[in-house]
Amino acid sequence: MVAPLLLSLTAVAITLGRAWRRRKEEEEDERISSEDWRADAWRRCLLPVMVIMFIAVPPAASFAFRAFECEDFTEGGARTASVRYLRYDYSIECGPAGSPTAEYRTIFQWAVAAVVVYVVGVPLGHAALLFRARDSLRREQPVPFTRALEFLHKVHTRALPAYPPAPPPTCLPAHTPACLLPLTPPLTARQAYEPHVFWWEMLEIGRKLFLVAVAVAFGPGSVMQLVWGILVTVTFLCLRFEAQPYRSSAADHLAFSVDVLLVMVSRA
Repeated sequence: MVAPLLLSLTAVAITLGRAWRRRKEEEEDERISSEDWRADAWRRCLLPVMVIMFIAVPPAASFAFRAFECEDFTEGGARTASVRYLRYDYSIECGPAGSPTAEYRTIFQWAVAAVVVYVVGVPLGHAALLFRARDSLRREQPVPFTRALEFLHKVHTRALPAYPPAPPPTCLPAHTPACLLPLTPPLTARQAYEPHVFWWEMLEIGRKLFLVAVAVAFGPGSVMQLVWGILVTVTFLCLRFEAQPYRSSAADHLAFSVDVLLVMVSRA
């Protein structure tokens, strides 16, 4: 649980250090104010932190939810629970209900902290960032803050021209540097989602967290796990079909096909 936070702090420290060094090199440029430098430095910190959290949230949520699953063992058919052990690690005793062991109490506290940070804090942080940038995203007016959030709402593609541009008429030999055409077009940023559903990534995060919770809350291979998994996947499939969130129709069709495949696999 601590490793992603340490990686994020390290990434922030490295980014701020590089920005400070670049500021020192450009200190003679009076056009760059200290406020602009600080704001730009903090914006540069958003991308590495979001990438780390994108990778860390599902496994951290899975480990946290597992800590709440203790299995009761009875003796002689008694109705009361005598001993409880952690379902995913029977070497850890949970203790009777209401009186946990010291070991399990520590695990439980860490699990609660993980839920607060990764399951609640990270999605709320992403939602707050997108909410702050909502006006620029809806109007499709890129500003420095929305560019810093490209990981949540944009993808980079190559802008391919409809036909190769012709050289100027004066370039008959076409061998001078000014007349040479670029081999590849430059990278440009395009908004992956439609402006009215720029928040679609939040639904993707919610679906992943809900599926993780379903996989942990119910026993592996149980009927309830299958039912809830299919229900969540079908619900999200219908939402995707109705919203058509991507700008590219090919991306919409691919995402819809993946959801259909997930439903078929979960039923198998």
